[in-house]
Amino acid sequence: MKLFKLISAVLFSLTMMVGRVDAKTIKVVEYGGVQRINEPVRFTIPFAKGELHDSTGIKISSHPAQFSPISYWPDSSYRFLLVRTNASVAANDSTYLTFTTGINSQPIDSAKVSKVAGVITVTTGPLKFTIREANHNLFNEVWIDTSGNRLYADGERIVLS
Repeated sequence: MKLFKLISAVLFSLTMMVGRVDAKTIKVVEYGGVQRINEPVRFTIPFAKGELHDSTGIKISSHPAQFSPISYWPDSSYRFLLVRTNASVAANDSTYLTFTTGINSQPIDSAKVSKVAGVITVTTGPLKFTIREANHNLFNEVWIDTSGNRLYADGERIVLS
């Protein structure tokens, strides 16, 4: 089973091509003849010297994505940015991902970690969880802030151990 997943991943990476159409649009093309649903996609975006110094506020369409600078210019601006996201593409078709930076994007909140009376609390913005230091359980409590008010009410708690 593991070998099948590895072969599938290799075939997927060989049969999907990602190309930059313009400064704001990424084209994802499926060449393998297989419908792809929410498949992982990785690509790099090049930047001119001085164009981008920070990944805060970067966004790819409405997809969750991870951004990692992999090369820098001498002025410390990003030369290449690695992007990891998911895309759905029909067999032998293509789709477009829109790349945005700056004020049109909503930056992700920074994670906050605190420790009080043997309980570690991690808050990421939409997610909050606690871990008890004494018994090293994975999660003691978990909340998802469905209301967006950052109050983490009892009705938003999804785990209580």
